[in-house]
Order: sequence, then structure tokens, then C-alpha cells
Amino acid sequence: MNATTTLERPVVEPTTTPTPIRSPLRYVAAGLAFASELIHLWQVPDEFITWPLRGIFFLLVSIGLGALSVNLLFDPRRWTIRLGVALNAYIIAVWTFTRLVGVPNWISFDQQPVNAQGVVAMAISAVLIGTLAVLGRRR
Repeated sequence: MNATTTLERPVVEPTTTPTPIRSPLRYVAAGLAFASELIHLWQVPDEFITWPLRGIFFLLVSIGLGALSVNLLFDPRRWTIRLGVALNAYIIAVWTFTRLVGVPNWISFDQQPVNAQGVVAMAISAVLIGTLAVLGRRR
């Protein structure tokens, strides 16, 4: 390079980071996710005894709900809201399927009983979906 050549720097546009949600409603959503997590954690030992794969499923669901509740407390973004709605809709769909059709067994489906813990957990999940939908619209 000689002294007459100038190097031009590429123009970099500043990126805008999405702003976190700053609503007190996120604390309500975090509390609901935490309550649902506790109910699912309560069921983990019984489900492991019944069938280890179901126990792993309950453990993963409770881990997901715990991560959701912590993320709602600290800097939630739009993807947090979407993932929370999807996770809770999936939980409700699986619960409904296992109560109406049943859990796959070797050659048949075993219907699961409807109990108070399950109904409370599904009610919390439904309210959490509504709360997250309101949070997503406020953005």
C-alpha cells in the first residue's frame, strides 16, 4: 500500500436490541410458572416409580417451567413469551390426550385418572397462557 491509498471502513448500522418487558404482570406470570413447576416436581417421584420415561418427561417439564419463571423475573423478551405459551399449550394438550385417549402402553392405551393436582396444574397453565398473551400484546 502506498501513502495515497486510503482505507475505507465499512459503514455499520447500529443494531437495536429489543427492549425487555417492564410490566408488573410479569411477576404474576413468573409466580404462576413457579407454582406449576412445583406441582410437576411433586409428581416426579410417583411418575418415576410408575414408568421412568414419564418421570423424565415430568422432570423436563418442571425444568422448562422453572427456566421460564426465572426468565420472566429477569429480562424477559418476546421469545420468552412465545416459548412460555408454546410450553404451556403443549402441557395442556398432553394432559388432555392422556385423560381422553390414554398413555401408550405395550399394546393398548391406559387412560389416566383426573385428579385435583392435575386440574389445578392445568388451570394454572391456562391462566399462565392468558397472562403471557397479555404480556406479549403490551410489548
